Amino acid sequence: TRPVELTPTGRILARLPVDPRIGRMLLAANEHGCLSEVLVIAAGLSNYVLNVLGHSNVEFIPERVATSRIGRVFITPSYHSMHHARFRGHYGLFTTVLDSWFSTRFEDYEQVYARARAGQGLDRLGERVGNGPRASRRAAAGAVS
Repeated sequence: TRPVELTPTGRILARLPVDPRIGRMLLAANEHGCLSEVLVIAAGLSNYVLNVLGHSNVEFIPERVATSRIGRVFITPSYHSMHHARFRGHYGLFTTVLDSWFSTRFEDYEQVYARARAGQGLDRLGERVGNGPRASRRAAAGAVS
């Protein structure tokens, strides 16, 4: 077998921090003098993909990624689902940075993530798991957490 070599275009695409299909679209737009217009389209497509993944309600991020340093900064579908189920928290646009600053991180995120990976997501709006203060108050009041 011969080693595979990238074409000149492939080498340029490999250096761009975007999906190769979007990168190819940007290169063509640059060649045709309409890069600024196509950048708007590319940004929309990139945001669309992140939006679909964030709202998938299926946890597909591997545990080794989600628990890594970078995984604690960028959100998973579980983290974003908690925002919709609890109507609070997750104000950071694909990251947990603002939640860290404003103390709006979900206390039980790690437990919810583990349940989601096991195929046992949350069942009710506002449901909490684990040993956080709210879960303790709910358990003391007789609610199932």
